[in-house]
Amino acid sequence: MMDAYTNTSCVPRTHIQKVLHPIGRQIVFNLRYAGALRPDKRRCRTRDEIDGLLTAFIASHAAALAAVERPRGFMIGMMTRALDSLKKDFPDTYRLCDDPLLTVAILGRMAGTLYVPRREIRFEGNFLGYDSSVAFPEKYFSA
Repeated sequence: MMDAYTNTSCVPRTHIQKVLHPIGRQIVFNLRYAGALRPDKRRCRTRDEIDGLLTAFIASHAAALAAVERPRGFMIGMMTRALDSLKKDFPDTYRLCDDPLLTVAILGRMAGTLYVPRREIRFEGNFLGYDSSVAFPEKYFSA
């Protein structure tokens, strides 16, 4: 008796595709889209320009960044695809965080993809969140 699993005499006619669906609503953090670096939406060209804008933003908003309501526990963020394709594929699942203070407070406290709530805000090395986006479950955020 032959079936699809044992027939090796011809080219397979079946196609397997892996599809991932997010569980629950997600909030997406990205410095560029949140307007944290450039309110005029102009893209920064160099790493030095990004560093300068981040340093100025953190210095001028230090008290607000410390006081912004954010999760108190450790979380592992999920690197996401381009935001436009996420919204197209899952329109009710992903929401962009448009609050620059919360975005800097979250992304500045990340070590790789791990959010560390008591970590000092710093952006160093290949930091996440400018060209790429990081998503967390929305249930851990109040607004």
